[in-house]
Amino acid sequence: MTIKRIAKIQPEFSHELQTYDASAFRLQKNQKVIIETKNGISTGRIAVEPFETEMPEENIKSLLKVVRPFTVDDAEKEQILLQRAKEAKMYCQNKASELGLNLSVVDVKFFFDGSGALFYFVSETRVDFRDLIKDLAKRFHTHIEMRQIGARDRSKIICGVGPCGRELCCSTFLKSFTSVTLKHVKPQGLPQTYHKLSGVCGKFMCCLTYEYDQYVQALEALPKLNKKVTTPLGTGEVVGHDVLAMEVIVLLENGEKAKFKQSEVKLKGLFG
Repeated sequence: MTIKRIAKIQPEFSHELQTYDASAFRLQKNQKVIIETKNGISTGRIAVEPFETEMPEENIKSLLKVVRPFTVDDAEKEQILLQRAKEAKMYCQNKASELGLNLSVVDVKFFFDGSGALFYFVSETRVDFRDLIKDLAKRFHTHIEMRQIGARDRSKIICGVGPCGRELCCSTFLKSFTSVTLKHVKPQGLPQTYHKLSGVCGKFMCCLTYEYDQYVQALEALPKLNKKVTTPLGTGEVVGHDVLAMEVIVLLENGEKAKFKQSEVKLKGLFG
């Protein structure tokens, strides 16, 4: 084991934090840096400031390195690359239409050292983009890679505002996506209407998973629907839950509905 100084960095081309060899650079959280990637030189942002840790020698050898802190000259070059990316996005979309390709270009990223460019696109069908790549390589004189992404990744790149009125979770703090299905909806008592629960990407909103586990645990502690219970107002049947308040809604024998705290109701009979 060897002591190594590392930092956690959010690369421009990745949604996940990665461990980097920080060398002797003095780096601060949120500082921008120039870094190595598997495809070329890019930019990144410090998520966890450099710290020393013990690592096996083979792990140290595989670490990508921080090239240098981001400079004024880098900022000027970045603006040039951003402008080039805008032109490349428009050119690629027009060329794809000429070739009859059913795709929508979402974003273009040029590596900082000019070694290549990534073209992100969405399509509902399989796309043969070999001729498109040849044309792009000839036009921009660099290695071209086409990456097909999903609707959720598209929203993450484009950014926007969700139904809640806040910036999209995917474009602010979410680093990866989890599967969201109807199973996350039912325990929360939400209307099972797809369009009301969908985000701007057209998929179920990611936030449906945030409190799912808490709802499941709470429902396990509450009497289940249709169970007979005794209450301070008499016997009745559970017809609903107020999970956040840890209360149950009971249809009493007199035909009225009443809400009771969990501690105020008991299952009727040995087996409920």
